[in-house]
Amino acid sequence: MNISDSRGIVFDKDSSLSKAVQNSDELRKFITDNKNTLIKTGTLENKSISFNNGNLKNALHNVDVIETYIDTQGNLHTKILDTYDYNPNEKDWKVKIARELQEKNKIQTYYTITEIVLPKNVWINY
Repeated sequence: MNISDSRGIVFDKDSSLSKAVQNSDELRKFITDNKNTLIKTGTLENKSISFNNGNLKNALHNVDVIETYIDTQGNLHTKILDTYDYNPNEKDWKVKIARELQEKNKIQTYYTITEIVLPKNVWINY
């Protein structure tokens, strides 16, 4: 992220968070919606996904999907990037409180990167 004061966490492809994302309806829909481009070009421009329910909504909610490509074996690789910085003008009281704490340097922002790898025989059938 080229920010010296930002901390990050990387979840590898075998982590429980990665597995939850891999099995989500939202990732399946994302791949289905972009399958033709993936097959044609082998890559995708950066996009986003919103997780709409359960633990993924609570943990991630709106994320960026970056570095999506197909390797030489046909496996799909991508990364899910989520930043934990509390936006101004948010209506949710929990975010408002967190934003105030962030502005007072009482809490630090951070980011997560979740690595995803799906074998060709999985993603091609979406």
